[in-house]
Amino acid sequence: MNRTHLTIVTAMIALSSTTQATENPATALRAADAGRLVSVSMGGDIAILLPTYPGDSFSWRVRSHDGLQIAGPVEAIPDPSRSVGAPGGLHVAIIRLRATRAGRASAVVEQARDGGGFGANYLRYRFIVR
Repeated sequence: MNRTHLTIVTAMIALSSTTQATENPATALRAADAGRLVSVSMGGDIAILLPTYPGDSFSWRVRSHDGLQIAGPVEAIPDPSRSVGAPGGLHVAIIRLRATRAGRASAVVEQARDGGGFGANYLRYRFIVR
């Protein structure tokens, strides 16, 4: 099992412990998945896992979403692929969405300064919901 897989598995365990269980398993995506068309099931959960540093005054948020529902607040957990107990280390922000209608759907997430302002980094995710 490689580090990326371990990170996704650990994040999905954290995700499942904070969300209601659904019939469809969650689809886990990373920054590298932005822009590509991803197939998801109707009612399926989507977890977007993005790098974040606690205390850097930037956080990830959903800027817009079409055909998707925000399924919970953005949460950050320590990145399990990094050293345990390393202070100020990389965390993983988990953005949770749910597919709510068949057809095409999309979400734009941004990394923006806490307290408002314009985003410093935008990622667009595209889905086909079946």
